[in-house]
Amino acid sequence: MKKMKTTPIIFCLILLGCLLSATGCVSESTVKNQLSTTTDVVTSIPTVMPTTLVTPIPTECPVPGNGSYWIKINPISDHYIGDMFEINGTTNIGINDTLSYWTSRVPRQSRNPSQEPVYRGIVRTQSLDCHTNVWSFLINTTEFRLGYYDVAVGTENMTIGNWDLFVLSEKIPKSEGSME
Repeated sequence: MKKMKTTPIIFCLILLGCLLSATGCVSESTVKNQLSTTTDVVTSIPTVMPTTLVTPIPTECPVPGNGSYWIKINPISDHYIGDMFEINGTTNIGINDTLSYWTSRVPRQSRNPSQEPVYRGIVRTQSLDCHTNVWSFLINTTEFRLGYYDVAVGTENMTIGNWDLFVLSEKIPKSEGSME
């Protein structure tokens, strides 16, 4: 019976000895040194701050090749006589290049074109993005008559151009009982 009582005591002593020897390896000064070393390592990491801002690389426009030049007219809605509205579009013709525009009634009512009202002028292209530029002009239809009108826009010699149609109609006066 003595053997049974001593076995748990021996086991506890061995366990206690292991714990004491394990804690003896780490003294208070060792813990402080490890903490200060760790702190030194953390504080000694250099912080890299950029001294200049990073500028993005701009998107390069494709170099124009032997492609065709073009002029597009955005859709023109129908209007009433007396309206003032904008006609606009896009082109790949150069920035600040001059485009001519004109509008006239179709079919021509007179054999003498000088008797027909013609609205004409010039406009310069403005930059939009890579090789696509915009143009626009205002048109005042106060002096126009009812009917179909064509709009032509092109280079001064009309080697490059486009055209579209719109309709001018009469404004219907609102009646006194109308809900509009």
